[in-house]
Amino acid sequence: MRTFDIVSRWGGEEYVAVISNVEGNELLATANRCRVLVEQSSLPGVQPVQVAVSLGATLARHEDSVTSIIKRADQPIYVSKLGETALLRAFSSA
Repeated sequence: MRTFDIVSRWGGEEYVAVISNVEGNELLATANRCRVLVEQSSLPGVQPVQVAVSLGATLARHEDSVTSIIKRADQPIYVSKLGETALLRAFSSA
C-alpha cells in the first residue's frame, strides 16, 4: 500500500481499500501482497493461529457508482464464503 491509498473498515470483518492509479495486474499484485501479509502475520506471545483472507478486486469504470464498484468487488468474496478460502479473484463484469 502506498501513502495515498485509503484503507478503511467497511463492516464487521470487512475492509475496503481505494487504490488509485493502477491497472489490472498492479491491482491484483497489491491485493495478493495484502493477502500474504495477513496470512503471515502473528502476534508476539500469542499461540499461532492460521488465518486466511479472501479478497475481491475490481477496477472502476467511468460509468460506475460506488455501489456498482462495491458489488463487483464483493462477488469473489461471496464465492469464498460458499466454501473456498484464501481466494483472490477480480471480477471485471457487472
